[in-house]
Amino acid sequence: PKEEYSDEFLNHVNKHHSWLLKKGNKGVVFSKIIGNQARTQKDVYYLKTQDYFKDIVGETSNQEALLILEELTEVINKNEKFSKILYTWREIDYELRLIRQNPNLPKPNYIILTEEYLKNPKNRNKTHRILQIAQNLKIKTKIVNEESEAGISVKNFGGLVCYFK
Repeated sequence: PKEEYSDEFLNHVNKHHSWLLKKGNKGVVFSKIIGNQARTQKDVYYLKTQDYFKDIVGETSNQEALLILEELTEVINKNEKFSKILYTWREIDYELRLIRQNPNLPKPNYIILTEEYLKNPKNRNKTHRILQIAQNLKIKTKIVNEESEAGISVKNFGGLVCYFK
């Protein structure tokens, strides 16, 4: 059994969410996990089921998504020659197929969608295909809760948005 879950989690954050560890004016920062509540897998499971833990994870995820959407807002407000915003699965799927065929084409900065868009039976298979292709191409994706501040913004695009900066 694992003994140092906090170190393992911190390594995960450092690898996949490094912006959380950077100091600066972007708001969300933590550098250490303190406490001894989760020393076993059972303890970790219990911790994950607690409302306060879910609230912290939800708020952190929302703040991360807001930073991504801040970048999207910059793309919207700048009239750059190569900036592009896509918000239908057809457009995104087409673009990803082109990138797969020609790896020299620019990749999107992010694909963001709401949990509700992903759960919708009408979109599910197409959306999972897009997410799989994005993963294969190492394109960042973010799934947000529709009720969150970030989710409300993504919902304004129909629940799915992809942008190139």
